[in-house]
Amino acid sequence: LMTQVEMRIDGGEPLQRTVIGKPGEPFAMRGEHLGQLWDVHGTASPRGDGLIALATTLSRDGKLVASPKLVVREGRKAGIGIGEKDAASGAFKGIALEVMVTAAAPGVPPAPPVPAAPPVPPAPPAAMTSPPPALAPLPPPAPPAPPKDAIAPLPPGRGEVNRTPAPKYPAAALAQRVDGTVVLEIDIDATGKPTNVEVVKSEPAGVFDQATVDAVKQWQFKPEIENGKPVARRVRVPVKFAARKPQPTPTL
Repeated sequence: LMTQVEMRIDGGEPLQRTVIGKPGEPFAMRGEHLGQLWDVHGTASPRGDGLIALATTLSRDGKLVASPKLVVREGRKAGIGIGEKDAASGAFKGIALEVMVTAAAPGVPPAPPVPAAPPVPPAPPAAMTSPPPALAPLPPPAPPAPPKDAIAPLPPGRGEVNRTPAPKYPAAALAQRVDGTVVLEIDIDATGKPTNVEVVKSEPAGVFDQATVDAVKQWQFKPEIENGKPVARRVRVPVKFAARKPQPTPTL
């Protein structure tokens, strides 16, 4: 096949190229205008009914602009335009192609391939006229936050117990041989009787809480003496449950 291509950029002078090649063999041409490099690549494939299928790509400065495809009749020109017509001057702004495909005459040599564009050299590194400013030292890291379940220690206070009924081991926990610990804060009046019992931590949570609170409410503490008089106070008491022992034991 002989493919004749005429390219105009922004209505300028036409660039023409004639390519002789086999059906479906790629053809290409290149044009430059106002510092922009345009490339046209395509193939022409006969359909067997006197029609030629054209598939083309148009690129500007190495970036794809369009990929038009059309069917033309052999020996007739077909036009492709990418751009728009200027309203004032009527000139076409963009790239316009005219393509005509015919059977090549015997003995006509194929056109030489389009040379590849030379690589763009890299930009030289910028010269440093002054040393970069010194970076300020980073502030020291903040101390880690205490864990959410940490228990702040209470002020020192005596919590001797005169009577300590043991909590009843929950049946389900005992059957599964689950150990645990419950930490309590207890308000004790001047007579040594608990007036308020609070769970501040328990492991496992909620398993031994109620049994421990019910038992501790029946405890009797030794009164705290200050300046010769009994006084109320607040103490913290851990109660440990061990399934391997017959009863849980308070640790004071």
